[in-house]
Amino acid sequence: MACLIIHQIKIKQIKIGVDKVDEREQNLNRQTDRQTDRQTDRQTDRQTDRQTDRQTDRRDNTIDCMKAICIILMVACHGGLGLPYSKFIYFFHMPVFFMISGYVYKEYYSENFLSFLMYVKNKAIRLWIPYVVATSVCVVLNNFFISINVYTNHPQFLEMVSKEGNRLTDPIQLWDVFVRITKTFSMNQSTQLSGSLWFIKILFFLSVFYSFNDLVVLTLLKKWNIKNAKQIKLVVQGVIGVILLLIGYKYSKYFGIDNENQIKVSSYYILYYMGIILKQYRCVLFQLNNTIKNGICIVCFIGLCWMTITSRIEKFELARNCYNNPFCLLMASIFGWFFLYYFSLILGKISLVIKPLFYVGKHTLSVLVLHLLCFKIISCIGLILDNRPLFLMAAHPVLYYDGYWWIAYTAVGLLIPLTLSSAFSRIKRVLVELIKKKRLEYRLMKKDIQSR
Repeated sequence: MACLIIHQIKIKQIKIGVDKVDEREQNLNRQTDRQTDRQTDRQTDRQTDRQTDRQTDRRDNTIDCMKAICIILMVACHGGLGLPYSKFIYFFHMPVFFMISGYVYKEYYSENFLSFLMYVKNKAIRLWIPYVVATSVCVVLNNFFISINVYTNHPQFLEMVSKEGNRLTDPIQLWDVFVRITKTFSMNQSTQLSGSLWFIKILFFLSVFYSFNDLVVLTLLKKWNIKNAKQIKLVVQGVIGVILLLIGYKYSKYFGIDNENQIKVSSYYILYYMGIILKQYRCVLFQLNNTIKNGICIVCFIGLCWMTITSRIEKFELARNCYNNPFCLLMASIFGWFFLYYFSLILGKISLVIKPLFYVGKHTLSVLVLHLLCFKIISCIGLILDNRPLFLMAAHPVLYYDGYWWIAYTAVGLLIPLTLSSAFSRIKRVLVELIKKKRLEYRLMKKDIQSR
């Protein structure tokens, strides 16, 4: 009897042990199932994000049209377009550029640190390198520009032109050239002709800063296993944007700090974020009824006109971080975006207009870099016709503000950079094809030698 009892106890212990093992296996299976479900959910989210990004990556023609309109308006303002038109344009053309940059931002840039590094590399190629090259060329050619009156150190120059935006430029030595070029690598060097590249500089710092914050916020939310991490991340980024806007406005308004890169990045962070939010609702914006779209376009245009009339400042100038108040900046940006977005959709129905605009929208960088130098051609022609001294050609950004000179400045500031950009792209294509042919010939030669 004692043996039977002991045997039964052992059988019960074995059953309990087997049950415990089964429970452990079930728990492990549940954990692995949860992990696999999370991984599959993340993979599907990434795939859907990338699919939507690829769908929008097929160059949104509306965005290209908006970029074209903004760059044309910018060149017209720099070319001497007078008040009140320039005041109206300054309210929205640069804010919309920052919003477009946020609109084309892709979510997978902040998935992990490696994708963030790839994003920084991409931005360095597209923004940092053009800034460094353009500014360095202006520094190297400083003395040459003085000799051909693009710059001047003539003592009577400031007496004969308006002093706003103009200055005397002295020749520089070889050591000064070296020092200034080294400063361009940190984007701390600027010249008169590369002054419009402030946008590239701020956009580079802003886009990298936003992507880094995106990566940090998303990583923390995933680490804490918070559901709807992407939606919460957007809310957090919006809060960061509002705080930075208030900081940027306070420092520029009360402390007179307006030319520091950090202040501008703080002020315009919210604009980049607004572009990302608008991308989330692009389908809703696009699928609205045509009458509603036209109505929104008209209302936003009226809103911008009202802001132009009632604004107390002469220029709403983001290059100097100059705007009425944060609310005014946000309202002008929203009005400008919807006005240009729906106006671009209207222009999209006119084939004769939209094709040139698409081309301009794809080559905005070349216009931004070269338009100020191209203005000198019109100033030179005007001086020759008026029989005035050629050193006045150094007037910045233009010499003639009266009448319809701004049309000539705008035409030259657009046509020459676009022509040069087209020629450069063709030469680049030919060179790439030649290199490919040479490589193929070299490989075929190598195979023939090896076969022999």
